[in-house]
Amino acid sequence: MSDQRFIFSINSGRAGSQYLARLLNTGRRVRAFHEAEPRMTGDYLKMINDRAYTDTYELRRFKADTLRAYFDSPTGRARWRKRLAPWTFPHVYAETSHMFLKTFSDVVMAELDEVDVIVLRRPLAEVLKSFVELSYFGSSEAWPDWMSSPNAATSAIRCIAPDADLDQFDICIAYLVDIEARTERFRIEHPHARLHEVTLAELNSWPSVSRMFENLRIETTRATSKVLGRPQNQKHEMKARLANWTTVEYCQERIESYLARAAQLGIALPDSVNNRQFR
Repeated sequence: MSDQRFIFSINSGRAGSQYLARLLNTGRRVRAFHEAEPRMTGDYLKMINDRAYTDTYELRRFKADTLRAYFDSPTGRARWRKRLAPWTFPHVYAETSHMFLKTFSDVVMAELDEVDVIVLRRPLAEVLKSFVELSYFGSSEAWPDWMSSPNAATSAIRCIAPDADLDQFDICIAYLVDIEARTERFRIEHPHARLHEVTLAELNSWPSVSRMFENLRIETTRATSKVLGRPQNQKHEMKARLANWTTVEYCQERIESYLARAAQLGIALPDSVNNRQFR
């Protein structure tokens, strides 16, 4: 299809990416996924933790081949036609996984044309609170397949200490700071990329969502307004089971402490961390 386009998201996780996928999926002729197969987790995360991107590019490029197949292969076209009426046949594929930035943004930007990228943010202290309460970088068994080490071979900023020397709060903060640094690196490496900045709070505002859709060159539908403001993936039951509670205020204190130590070590913090009003 000559008009096929792709939308991806840069985000840290726990920033509203599943909600963003639901919003995008209401767009006319858009098919949006939160975490689509191949997810590029597990072994692919280990690759970018242990080795340079260039060393594993050929092992990861099949993600781009899979994405092209949604439009180009007979199997892909049959999939769309089976699910959708001809007049709604999609020409935009969207995926909001936070793995994009970590494990497959380089192959997507090199191999695919017509790519838009949504930079989705939520206040760092709120994300940190969610990370800690879900025991990311702690007792949770799932996080090692999804969260890159702040000391990864591909990290974009120096960490204040090895992973083993950081408590749960500090390693989560280090990860979040690295995501911001990776985002800045993405801007530098892809100066002509079509980037769209949005916050989770703005995704609850109809004017902001309408503007985002317009900038992405997709049309809202009646379903868009029905999804607006309906949170997704809050994981209340899991948080209650873990009972690892903290507060936004304490998370904010820990962030400020981490950033102060980083500054003392001469670590140049990303502008997005220094300048964000909602840090």
